[in-house]
Amino acid sequence: MIFEFIAFFVLLFIILGLVYQFMYDSYSIVLILSILFYLGYLTVKLFYYYKKKKEQTGTSYTPMKTNASVAATSMDKSLNTLVTYIKNNLAQGFKDKVIRDALIKQGWPSTQVDQAFAEARK
Repeated sequence: MIFEFIAFFVLLFIILGLVYQFMYDSYSIVLILSILFYLGYLTVKLFYYYKKKKEQTGTSYTPMKTNASVAATSMDKSLNTLVTYIKNNLAQGFKDKVIRDALIKQGWPSTQVDQAFAEARK
């Protein structure tokens, strides 16, 4: 992008030099018009550059998860973890009470353990 700006600027000065050399009386008008044209070109290029950059960074609107949905998602994951753990231990022959006591001892809430046992028995 910077190369385009420099190349365009150099070409503009070459044109201005030719105008100065061969049409001295209209040089000031051509100079002013050339500067305005170059500034317009820079404005358009920068506008599209930042627009493209914004699209690439993905700053479009995405709804944020609320605390309730985050909690529900994490609860689903932990419930699935518990259900898998319970199913594996039941398949190995452990009793319900032993599994329940081990989970509660490790800090799992008893209501969540009960839900996991209900899901595991389905």
